[in-house]
Amino acid sequence: MALFQAGKDQIADFYERREYSKAIREIMALADRANQYIAERQPWVLAKENKSDPQVQAICSTGINLFRLLMIYLKPVLPQMAARAETFLCIAPLNWIDLDSVLVESPHRDI
Repeated sequence: MALFQAGKDQIADFYERREYSKAIREIMALADRANQYIAERQPWVLAKENKSDPQVQAICSTGINLFRLLMIYLKPVLPQMAARAETFLCIAPLNWIDLDSVLVESPHRDI
């Protein structure tokens, strides 16, 4: 998640300079990394083998946190989608400052 959080200044700079295509490219690169993270760890396979495996919860928790960070980045250009994500996650409206926090701590902070 540190990698995702580290992008905030660059993405904010792109938004402020109205370079939306560059901001979206950066965000989509992060989304690709999130998808790769989930695909490589295959929590659905681990859950079939052992539903109580703590790795399943750790992977899924990290995935939810990454989703939330991506929604914060996308909120300036996709506010309705962000609002639906806020409802889905049962959280207060997302703000840029929320990039500094996570919903649930996860041992997988290397992404």
